Amino acid sequence: MLTQAAKVCIAVTVILGSIAIAITVLRFWCRLRIQKIKPGADDWCALVALILSTGIAILTNYVAATTGVGEASFHPTLDQVIFALKANLGLENAQIACMGLIKISLLLYYKRIFVLEVYQIITNVLIGVVAAFEFTIIMLCLLSKGTPVSTQWDPFVPFKLSISAILISFCAGNTALDVFTLLLPIVAVRNLQISTSRKLVLWVIFSLGSFCIVASIVRLYYAVEYTKVPATGDSFFQAPFIYNILWALIEPPVFIVAGSLLTLGPFFRGKYGPASVFRSLRSRLLSSFPRGSSKGSSAKSTGSLPSFVKRSSDSGNKAWASTAANSTTDESGEIPSWELRALEDSAGERGPKNTQAMV
Repeated sequence: MLTQAAKVCIAVTVILGSIAIAITVLRFWCRLRIQKIKPGADDWCALVALILSTGIAILTNYVAATTGVGEASFHPTLDQVIFALKANLGLENAQIACMGLIKISLLLYYKRIFVLEVYQIITNVLIGVVAAFEFTIIMLCLLSKGTPVSTQWDPFVPFKLSISAILISFCAGNTALDVFTLLLPIVAVRNLQISTSRKLVLWVIFSLGSFCIVASIVRLYYAVEYTKVPATGDSFFQAPFIYNILWALIEPPVFIVAGSLLTLGPFFRGKYGPASVFRSLRSRLLSSFPRGSSKGSSAKSTGSLPSFVKRSSDSGNKAWASTAANSTTDESGEIPSWELRALEDSAGERGPKNTQAMV
């Protein structure tokens, strides 16, 4: 019989995991089929993070379904406690690595689109900091009971390091790195020599990451609440642990989706995207106007279209030509990235080119 906590974990992981998988598939489809370029290092990091996130979800669901996780009245046997300790060790290290890969993927993406030397240096430094931080936390988790590592799933061996301090340090440091990582493009856009309206569009796009920061803060809150529970074997089966692990499950797919959405411009501008669908609907609506019941009336109707309809048609043709030109540029592979098309100067605003790479 599944506990309520197990049902919630399964529902959350299935829904968010499915969305993350779909978005990642679209990401690679855009690279390979629309842009016709090879996936970059940022894409591969996102894919590995997705694999880790999926593995975390599967293992968590298995543990939740086969034990009394979240059931306050449940009293685990020694074997169940040992199994829970093993699973928890694997889950926490996989989650730490997953979050690090997601941030590194975003930073590598920034390196492709912001080619100014100062931003290249900043992203390289942040990549090094993220990698060092995640590696340090993993080693602290593995050695929190000393050596050998097998002592980690021995409930009778006391911790030599404060596991509560390690958990809070990871969540707090992870949140801080999220803020730095997600604010970097917003600061970069501010310094671009483009119109305010275009800056606003780009700020909105990159502000999608604010939802990830909220998830990190909530995770930090529940991590603090979990550390208030006495460190006994039963604590793995109580509510505070469930809330902590639940938000640990939410974080990776949310970050994967937010990071991958930035790369889906070719899809949204393609023939299956909203813009194409809107143009198709507009064309059908215009073609549905009555043309008369006879040849004469049809010719008369066609020849006496109001001037505003003609102007609308002309502007529509110009828009179609502009869209076709943009599509050709994307598919040629000469522009390595597309997402910041708003950074390009329009025909009437030709001026000194910014050194930013167009995505």
